[in-house]
Amino acid sequence: MIKRRLLATSLATLAVLVIGACGSSSTGGAGGVIKVGITGPFTGAYADPGSAIRNAGELAIEDINSAGGINGRMLQAVAQDDACDAQQGTQAAEKLLTLGIVAIVGGYCSGASIPESDILHRSGDLPFITAASSNPKFTEQGYDNVFRMVSRDDAEAPADVSFMKDWLKAKSIAIMHDNTTYAKGVADSAMLAKEYVQLSPKYKLNGDSADVDPSVIKVAGSALTNPNITINTLPTTEFIHNASNDAFTAKYKQKYGAPPGDYSSYEYDGMQALAQALKDNGGNTDAKSLNTALHAVSLAQGTTGSVKFDSKGDRPAPLFLAVHATGDPPTFSPIAIRQNGAWVASS
Repeated sequence: MIKRRLLATSLATLAVLVIGACGSSSTGGAGGVIKVGITGPFTGAYADPGSAIRNAGELAIEDINSAGGINGRMLQAVAQDDACDAQQGTQAAEKLLTLGIVAIVGGYCSGASIPESDILHRSGDLPFITAASSNPKFTEQGYDNVFRMVSRDDAEAPADVSFMKDWLKAKSIAIMHDNTTYAKGVADSAMLAKEYVQLSPKYKLNGDSADVDPSVIKVAGSALTNPNITINTLPTTEFIHNASNDAFTAKYKQKYGAPPGDYSSYEYDGMQALAQALKDNGGNTDAKSLNTALHAVSLAQGTTGSVKFDSKGDRPAPLFLAVHATGDPPTFSPIAIRQNGAWVASS
């Protein structure tokens, strides 16, 4: 039994290496389109945010190609559904390699993105820029080919605590964790808000970025407008207001007939960062030199602000917001922003 298991593992590893070799060889030439993979959940419970990431990536590629592409070569999006599942994510990454991608820009759930990054690392170190995966492990694997557009989970926790201490003036904090998957966790958050209003406890209720979700408003309704309920979040697309993001949002709505998703702007900027790195690299799609170019890339005016990566592939100094639901029907509005370690009222 042990020998069979070892043999199966060896064959699986060999298969991945063969697939990786096939995938990396077909796009390294000087001509033809440059294929870029987009992964995410395009079916199932997370299809809406996943599809919004895919749409934003495709829109970014349209804009890049309209501006001349990469030294005259056009980018082509190749999407694969990972269903926010580790096994399907592995299969999606392997499939993209056989299709000849040079990088992946996408990813929603860390549980799928982390195994996908491992496949790319073991198959030639092809770059993976994740739009939304926030688990610290993604950039703590010691890989040179991973980059993250959003803040890390371990950066959000100190921001949450400082908000409760400095803004809400909390003297003691209790932490509730449901130990469930994201979808059920969001549903539980909505029910918790309703129960909070019914019970009228003396404590305040503060959520995190996972709770800035349309389904929370749909289930909790007017309960979220209770003045003692707040949520800390990174600046998702709807809360970012600058010329670049406003133009992107308008273009997205015109093309898809709906507003962009929470992480659409991060996907758009991720694709633009890859395009800039390709240009800086002279159009060379070699993974090693492309990773080096990505570590050096700098976009001054992206939709999500300036874009650059540290040595691990994370963006430095992420911003955080505190939001509250108002109106009928309720919508989330910023009440405070954390800049340089301090919370100030949102303008």
